[in-house]
Amino acid sequence: MKYKISIIIAVYNSLRYIKDALESLEKQTIGIENLQIIAVDDCSDDGSYEYLLLYAEKNNNVKVLQTTQNSGGASLPRNIALENVSAPYIMFLDSDDYYEPDACMLLYDEAQASNAELVTGYYRDVACDKAIINDKNGCFALANRKEYNLPDDMLCAMEVNGIFWCKIYRADIISANNIRFKQDIKIAEDTLFLLEYMLCIRKLVYIDVLVNNYRAGDTVSRTIDEKALETISKSYLYIKDLLVGANQNACFNREAYTIAANFIPQIFSSDKIDPSQQREILQKWHWLVSYTLENDLAIYTGLQRAMFVLIADKHFDDAVELGRAIEAKDAALLESEKAVKAKDAAIHKHQQAMCNKDTAMQAQQVSMAEKDEAMKMQQQDIANKNNYIVSLERNSENLSEELDSCKKVIENYEKSETLLNSKCEYYKSQLDELKANKLVSFAVKVSGVK
Repeated sequence: MKYKISIIIAVYNSLRYIKDALESLEKQTIGIENLQIIAVDDCSDDGSYEYLLLYAEKNNNVKVLQTTQNSGGASLPRNIALENVSAPYIMFLDSDDYYEPDACMLLYDEAQASNAELVTGYYRDVACDKAIINDKNGCFALANRKEYNLPDDMLCAMEVNGIFWCKIYRADIISANNIRFKQDIKIAEDTLFLLEYMLCIRKLVYIDVLVNNYRAGDTVSRTIDEKALETISKSYLYIKDLLVGANQNACFNREAYTIAANFIPQIFSSDKIDPSQQREILQKWHWLVSYTLENDLAIYTGLQRAMFVLIADKHFDDAVELGRAIEAKDAALLESEKAVKAKDAAIHKHQQAMCNKDTAMQAQQVSMAEKDEAMKMQQQDIANKNNYIVSLERNSENLSEELDSCKKVIENYEKSETLLNSKCEYYKSQLDELKANKLVSFAVKVSGVK
């Protein structure tokens, strides 16, 4: 089967979410038949691997593989998947994330049309229940620009989108340059993979479309531990060697200060790091702090700058003591800020209550005015009805007078009718008598009697 894109999914204990990821691939407008799905399980113990095997039995374009033992990260599963790719393009999907329906088609079509070796969109952060946390992410400094020529625009291209899983890659470039994920680092290994790929290509294209839904998980802040800080330091040492070795010092310089300023304070603020471990961790971050100071990248001020100078000069015990003092000061300041915020919140709540009270009073006044208006209308209606009743009474009196008049007319008529009937009876009797006399006279005449 000729596939257009190979989708690589590294899986570890993702049974809760893997169905969403696979369903998002089934809904792709490019057609599920054009996708090769390679899922590599890192020895899950929640049933993820068994679920994938059952899913693959019903879908011939799904290949399920498994590591021999848990590697503790996504690098090994992704590298295994890269060895099994058969499509000309590659996309990566985390097992707890899911694509938008047009994601594959839009990235693929743009890669074909523009002949770009790397095409990227943006992603959004969602919670475990898919509620949107951040509607647009992964497009940090677009500046209304779509195309970037590499390596000249490497710095700008890194600012566009540093996330590797809302992109489409060329499989032949990955294969020809043997680009793989570093298996000895568990954090930022995908950033290193992306940068290594970008140093091998000529053109990056950004399209302003949503590609991926990144499940950010619980929004409760999580502190970092000693192992994570050690891994981050090691990851960025790889990144430094890669970028500086490719004469992309400016790209690393942009990252160096940000990483040092963000993570070194966590050595003292994290509740997962024992004070006895702080000196050892600072030793592992010495190289990055020294780099920022030597290249005048650090815009540190006051006590923080003093701490960084102590780290660069390898006065780790003094740096730890100062770092703890800064953290205590920052913690006190934070508590003070919390108190101010709590006071502001209380004032705001009181103001809101007063506002609500005023609103209620206004509503009550409006209600009273409406009731007064309704009463006035009711009184007017009663007055109108009373006027109508008075009018009816007047009409009734007039009708009564007319009725009496009619009665008198009728009485006069009846009297006249009685008189007339009496006269009629009289005239009738006279007529009857006349007729009788005439009949007698006529009978005598006929009989000859005189």
